[in-house]
Amino acid sequence: MEKIEYQPIGLFHCAQSQPVDSPRQGALAKESEGTIELYPQFSDDCLQDLAGFERLWIIYDFHLNKTWKPKVRPPRGADKKRGVLATRSPYRPNSIGISCVRLKSIEGRQILCTEHDLLDQTPILDVKPYLVQADCFPDSKQGWLEGITQYTVNFDPLVLEKINWIEKALGKPIKQTVIQQLSYDPINSKIKRVKAKDDFFVFHYRTWKVFFSLKGTDVTVFNFLSNYSVKDLQSKDDPYRDKIIHSNFNSLFNSDGDQ
Repeated sequence: MEKIEYQPIGLFHCAQSQPVDSPRQGALAKESEGTIELYPQFSDDCLQDLAGFERLWIIYDFHLNKTWKPKVRPPRGADKKRGVLATRSPYRPNSIGISCVRLKSIEGRQILCTEHDLLDQTPILDVKPYLVQADCFPDSKQGWLEGITQYTVNFDPLVLEKINWIEKALGKPIKQTVIQQLSYDPINSKIKRVKAKDDFFVFHYRTWKVFFSLKGTDVTVFNFLSNYSVKDLQSKDDPYRDKIIHSNFNSLFNSDGDQ
């Protein structure tokens, strides 16, 4: 077949830079904010009349994915592999993504939006308005997703205090990421870094540890600690450039990172 090529019209800018930071679905990520910046050759005339729409379709390239798989384990229903075309997996024959975001404002050649699931520096291929009469089918069947259990994630007040502090220090929506990771298959070690310990579980997020208990479909996050040991923090090696944040966190919350 003849090869088809596209040129990006701009870049996406946001706090999420790694796949683990990306929300599973933008509509579930109320706190995610980002900006589409059109390249200079695309004048702001392209955006005329767009401001009246509440939601937009964003078509983009999964720039961090170089391969694809015919069957994948999606975040929901990871007990078995699914055909890639029956999922939203980024590992596709063509690395094309589509997301419906909420339009916040337009400033020159920039589109500010919320409720997104993109990563920083994502190449944007196109932007289209979301049309309720054409794009909304609330009674549509959901296939294999209809049998998936969703868990409720609760947080201890001190944990929320810790998370709020870390979010300000890192500039990343930590709480949103934890909810995304623990809302479906919270103890499935095939798709996330989680281990059982006594009568609770530990989920590893980047260089942090999330402690939670499970009762029925209720997840309770009861502690949030640094994943660095005292010896780790004393080492000059700092590949993630975040040890000063962990040291300050431990001092503020009287923690040594162990539990």
